[in-house]
Amino acid sequence: MEQRKKELLRVVNTPGTFAVNNGILCTDVGEDWAEVELQAGEDCLNPIGIVHGGCILTMMDQATGFLANSREISSLTLSCQAKFLRPTQPGLVKARSRVIHWGEDQILLQVEVRDRTGEVTAEGTYIYQRMKRASSEKA
Repeated sequence: MEQRKKELLRVVNTPGTFAVNNGILCTDVGEDWAEVELQAGEDCLNPIGIVHGGCILTMMDQATGFLANSREISSLTLSCQAKFLRPTQPGLVKARSRVIHWGEDQILLQVEVRDRTGEVTAEGTYIYQRMKRASSEKA
């Protein structure tokens, strides 16, 4: 898993991609979880001084997408539901996704976002569709 983890981190943190261009980096992945982080500075804040909701949603999408695509077969988002629980303060923000159910066709993931205070500021549920391999592809 360690070599696979290094390769996954290299690919997902490729410079020039949307998340990386916006300061969001995937930092770690396990069998049933993944984590991303953002150093949320002034460029990530909305006019009232808290982290912009779009940053939070992108972090949630990146954390779940990273996990859903960590096991050899590509997956695409079918749906997502997000809840903002409290304002996210600037500074280090982390999103951690975890597997609720990994089915043959679909994956159900949960994600939490925590700001520098350690409080959960947002949470979400994502459903991913696993892509089928062509019969000529190796498993």
